[in-house]
Amino acid sequence: EVVVVLEDDVKMGVYWREHLRNLVNSAPPDWALLRLGFWGTQRREDAVNGFWLKPKGPFKVGKTYFYASTLAQMYRVDQIPRVLRRIRSQTVGDIDSKLMWNE
Repeated sequence: EVVVVLEDDVKMGVYWREHLRNLVNSAPPDWALLRLGFWGTQRREDAVNGFWLKPKGPFKVGKTYFYASTLAQMYRVDQIPRVLRRIRSQTVGDIDSKLMWNE
């Protein structure tokens, strides 16, 4: 079971349910949170497979941003307590950066 959180201006295509199902099926088996979009640059070495990246910092180098913003997120319901523990363990700040971690 999953929960999807979208920004208010995200537009979903006709086949969005099928697309999300395919994304879940291609995700790493231990995922808790999937970010479904960002702006900025990505690093080839962060690739997990042909669909997913596991971002590693730094997330800003000079004027270059990596994996910035969050257009949509998908959470596994059984992993929401894990995500909340992670957020609560940090100081107040930008939610986009608080949702990126490597365990």
